[in-house]
Amino acid sequence: MNETPAVPPSPEVEGSLNEQISHRRRILAVLDAMKDARALLSARIENQRGYFNTTLLKIDAEKGYVFLDELAPADGHEKIAVGQTLHLYGFYNNLPAHFAVEVIHVGEHEGIAFYAGPLPKLIHYQQKRAHFRAYVGLGKELKVRLRKGDGAQISGRLQDISLGGFGALMPADSIFEDLEIVEVEALELPEHHAIACTAEIRHSHPTQGRLHIGARFTQLAPQAERQLLQAIVELEREQLRKQSRD
Repeated sequence: MNETPAVPPSPEVEGSLNEQISHRRRILAVLDAMKDARALLSARIENQRGYFNTTLLKIDAEKGYVFLDELAPADGHEKIAVGQTLHLYGFYNNLPAHFAVEVIHVGEHEGIAFYAGPLPKLIHYQQKRAHFRAYVGLGKELKVRLRKGDGAQISGRLQDISLGGFGALMPADSIFEDLEIVEVEALELPEHHAIACTAEIRHSHPTQGRLHIGARFTQLAPQAERQLLQAIVELEREQLRKQSRD
């Protein structure tokens, strides 16, 4: 596992995952789906800093245990110990999901470490009807560059973003049609490389000498989705810190 880890949500963001699964059969179904899809999970050791990657190796429904792959990068494995809790964040049906596992055993198989723990009692995930939206502060300049079907390239400023799409301020003379498909050649994210994807224009209207557009992602690669999720969490944390100062 060598992909850049995505940051699990802060408690505030976890609160926006608005469905709570507590029925054992449903929990097993979600975990089995993640395992079968070889879904990459982001992991944070409780009360420690740093984020790592792992995957679900096995679900023992009869005995009530889950088995997780060795944390990557390697310094994650060096920090883990029996009795610690791993907060895990991934996607179920392309929607964010979060659960926690207490590590009760650290083992090794064919030179690769694994961790075992009891089935989580709860899984939180986001329903399709809700997309948490993070707003880009005025002091942060994040650019978005779009290419229209006729080849015209238009750049603007990112205003808000969610797992479903984004809002941006574009030049006042820009012209976009509702339901128009555009190539997002570069969408800048805080502390990350820009992502590229395809989006559908949902609406546009003039505001403060600019043109505001709202767009929905239509094609988003899994790695870009993880980067996007991390950026949303970081922006929300900034909003919360600013609110506490105010």
